[in-house]
Amino acid sequence: MGKEKLKKTKATITNLEKKEMLNVLAEKKDVDVNKNSPVSFTNDVFIKFSLTGEDATSNLLRNFFCTVATHYRFNIVHTEVVNSEILPEQFGLKRIVMDVVATDDQGRRHNIEIQNQFKDVDFNRWEFYGAKNLSMQLKSGNYYNVIQPEYQIILTFFTGEAAERNNKLINHYVMRNEDGEVEQENALINRTYVNLNVIDRIVEEKGVENLNDFEKLCYLFKHNEPCDTINTGKLVDAIMKKYDDMKQNEEVWTMAQRIEEAELREKYLEETARIKNEEDRKKALKEGREEGLKEGLKEGKKEGLKKGLEEGKKEGLLEGQLKIVKCQIMKKYGQDASTWLSSLTSSQLDKIIELILTCDTYEELKQQIQK
Repeated sequence: MGKEKLKKTKATITNLEKKEMLNVLAEKKDVDVNKNSPVSFTNDVFIKFSLTGEDATSNLLRNFFCTVATHYRFNIVHTEVVNSEILPEQFGLKRIVMDVVATDDQGRRHNIEIQNQFKDVDFNRWEFYGAKNLSMQLKSGNYYNVIQPEYQIILTFFTGEAAERNNKLINHYVMRNEDGEVEQENALINRTYVNLNVIDRIVEEKGVENLNDFEKLCYLFKHNEPCDTINTGKLVDAIMKKYDDMKQNEEVWTMAQRIEEAELREKYLEETARIKNEEDRKKALKEGREEGLKEGLKEGKKEGLKKGLEEGKKEGLLEGQLKIVKCQIMKKYGQDASTWLSSLTSSQLDKIIELILTCDTYEELKQQIQK
């Protein structure tokens, strides 16, 4: 498999098959699964199956995860699945958490998890799990110096602001201060995120033929099929072998199919809710605009009418002033003052009415107004 170009496995879920399964979920609550129903490579049951076996392939995978993802070299001696007991009625639930906990020869614990549907609230869950796992180490009467570091290795598909903060394939976190200094050298909680969405950018930057083994595995997890290279890498080969092994285990394979069904149902329900919310939002915006426009026109008419009446009153009063002043000037001075009066303000016209009684000549009146 490593030397020849790998053919796409028949069990790989294509986008078309996912769409068809979603359409089925839209019609009924349960999907009839059979031996040939596909299971994705990021299926939670499959990941646990791949990492917890006693064979050399599982040992290679879990040691590689713990070493490459954390940049430390560990010798894993024990692996277990926490929350591994799943009742039949739980298969319909949208999220079942089964943690792989690997312990090395120094007693340090490594919690490996893959999260297919990232949500911002997952950060709270991961922090809580880290603290909870740490607290479980301390038994009554123990001293704090017996506590061993906890390593969380989380593979997920970050989006939004979380993707901007975790813009590398592998992102390490420990407790630091504002200057970037670690709280202590041997931190008790060490969290590593593998952002699988970054693999597409890496392919663009270095080319698919130059991907290392871990990057090829991430490509497989992201696209649900191996990258198009002659040498698929030992990790992808190992995962493909574990996939074939799981297909031979009817009980585990059926469980994986049920989990796949539940995740697809959740995606369908979320997408349906998202579309409905978007339609409701657009409808509300449209109604808001129409109501706003209607109210604006109504208020505009009122305001325009009010303003028109006010301006009409002002213009009518000014016209009346002009006629009175013009008539008084003609009577006293025998002058047609139409041109001059039209250039004056209302307050100046009022002043003329007062001055016309004391000014003996037309010229004197004009001089008084222009002061």
